[in-house]
Amino acid sequence: MCVEISPADMDPRKFKVCPLVNSPHRDCYCLDMTSRNIEKVVRYCSGDYEQCAIYIKSRLKRPQI
Repeated sequence: MCVEISPADMDPRKFKVCPLVNSPHRDCYCLDMTSRNIEKVVRYCSGDYEQCAIYIKSRLKRPQI
């Protein structure tokens, strides 16, 4: 199923990008853009990153002060 997104649909107030995209971890989906991972890239890297196992794991590794 293909979904077309117009510029009007790309409202920056609604469109969230994973913070890890600018400094990705070795296992981030955005570093392995294959047909096997493209659905995960679209889902997690460009929107639902709070549900991504890689993002959650990265948040758990933060040092406690």
